[in-house]
Order: sequence, then C-alpha cells, then structure tokens
Amino acid sequence: VRALDLDFPVLIPEGVDRCVASITDDDALAEATKGVDAVIHAAAIAGLWTPSTFDYHHVNVAGTCRVLAAARAAGARVVHVSSFTTLIGGAPEPEQVLDETVELTPSEMLGPYPRSKREAELAALGAAAAGHDVVVVMPSAPVGPGDHRMTPPTAMIRDLAAGRTPAL
Repeated sequence: VRALDLDFPVLIPEGVDRCVASITDDDALAEATKGVDAVIHAAAIAGLWTPSTFDYHHVNVAGTCRVLAAARAAGARVVHVSSFTTLIGGAPEPEQVLDETVELTPSEMLGPYPRSKREAELAALGAAAAGHDVVVVMPSAPVGPGDHRMTPPTAMIRDLAAGRTPAL
C-alpha cells in the first residue's frame, strides 16, 4: 500500500509507503503510481470556502485528470471518490430520490465545491467510457474519528455537540 498526501497529520500503519506530494504534481503522481494495481483517489479540497474558487478546479478537477492519466499510464484501475453533493442542484422534484442515476450538469450544482466534484466525476466517467477501468463511488458525508482535516459535516456535529451551535 502506498499513500500520497500533502502531509500526514497522523501516523499511518507500519508498512505503508508514504509519498508526500500533491495530486497536481505529475512527476510525483508518476512515481506514486509506479507498480500499483489500483488507485483509490480521494484527494480534494473539501471545505465549503477557499480564498480563490479556482483552487477547487485546480485540485478537484485538474488534479483528478492528472490522477487518471498517471493511473492509466501505470496500468492501474481507479476508484474515484466523488461526493453526494453532485446529486443536489436545480429545482428538486417532490419526493425525488437522489441516487447514482441522477444526472446533473456542473452548472446545476449549488456552489464551487460540488461543481468541481461533478466535473471531476464526469472526467472519471469519461475515462471509463474510453476503456480505462474506473469506478465512481459517492459516499455520504464522512464524519467521526479519523477525520483529521475536519470536513464541514464533522465540524458542524462537533460544534453542535459542544454547544457552539444552538440549532442545526
């Protein structure tokens, strides 16, 4: 197992090969994917705000395209971790079911984060359509122990539990 991250805020299990780098670094991605069978791509700017909305595109979209290219060059399959937020946008229909069959355009997304995740998802689906072994997964909000970067859902639950948010 090889892990690539900007930094490793916690100890990772012994025997895991650590690569400290960004998914925006093509050389680092080529090195990290060398000799691997599969890539689980979960890197993204997941916060609700960033000083420049271009950051979402640079990391979440262009970074995903770089990961896909590096994995394809290495002959590795890819599991692309998207977001349930790509299912929400536009005018909802009464009693609408939100599942992986929902097809929204990036322009229907409710903000730059979900828009960038949808664009990255479409890039992954495009790679799959072109013959690369790629699957997209759309987990709900990650919360709880191990969320060391404090995603917005975990921060909201933490603040509610600590009494810093009177209602949610």
